Amino acid sequence: MSFVTPKLPLPLAVLALAAGIVATAAPASAQDARVRSACSGDYHRYCPSYPVGSTQLRSCMRAVGKRLTPACVDALVASGEIPRKDAKRR
Repeated sequence: MSFVTPKLPLPLAVLALAAGIVATAAPASAQDARVRSACSGDYHRYCPSYPVGSTQLRSCMRAVGKRLTPACVDALVASGEIPRKDAKRR
């Protein structure tokens, strides 16, 4: 049995690829936007010297965990940054 891959003109192939990338990136970026929005104050208060997305920032935010706002903790749980069971201990 042989599979035949349909040939698309290059502009349509690029458009299809771009649409697939946008479709798969949208949920993650929505979660990232929620974390940025909910944790912005906490970031500027406790960890402003670390680059966003860095392991140093994650370590800093974990170190100040009990002082994070409830909205930030909820956003971190929703994004998968921290497990819900850890959030309940805060």
